[in-house]
Amino acid sequence: MSNEFIFLRHALTNVDLSKPADQWDLSEEGIKNIKEKVQSGVFDDIEIIISSAEKKALQTASFIAKKLDKKIKSNASFNELNRGFSYQTRKSEYDKKVERALTDKEECADNWESAKSTLDRFLVGVRALNLEFSNRKILIVCHGINLSLYFAHLLNIPDNQQFLRWKNLEFCAWGIVKNNKILKDIVK
Repeated sequence: MSNEFIFLRHALTNVDLSKPADQWDLSEEGIKNIKEKVQSGVFDDIEIIISSAEKKALQTASFIAKKLDKKIKSNASFNELNRGFSYQTRKSEYDKKVERALTDKEECADNWESAKSTLDRFLVGVRALNLEFSNRKILIVCHGINLSLYFAHLLNIPDNQQFLRWKNLEFCAWGIVKNNKILKDIVK
């Protein structure tokens, strides 16, 4: 056990309402930001790279994998809260849905996966990696909602405060967790 997990939110994406969110590509700005993050050296000692199975996370991970000459293991346990095809054209509508999901973990609003189900799936993924590996430095590239849920869970943050954390979570933000303790919070 005693793995050190570095959690990284994927880079900024191009919102393409003709596709489900899990098929969106990184934007030019997102590519620039992840390239800068990779060149900073912050991920140079990563031993294992795990990514959500979603395209934007895999694309983000690919820049790190290329620099470190490592393979990426895709793991759907770290996929974002499943929102189906219901991304709203207005950000305010989307934000209201996220707020509902984060404050009522059992609710499946608008055919979204519940936040409880997302967090449970994420926790199972982390536990499985802790069983598979020991004393390794593992990068997990994933998404804003599931990272907000996971870090809030570890910090015992009340549900009514989790939406604000999500709103303050930047693209390409990263945090560190070891032995279920946060060494570096994902939100500044």
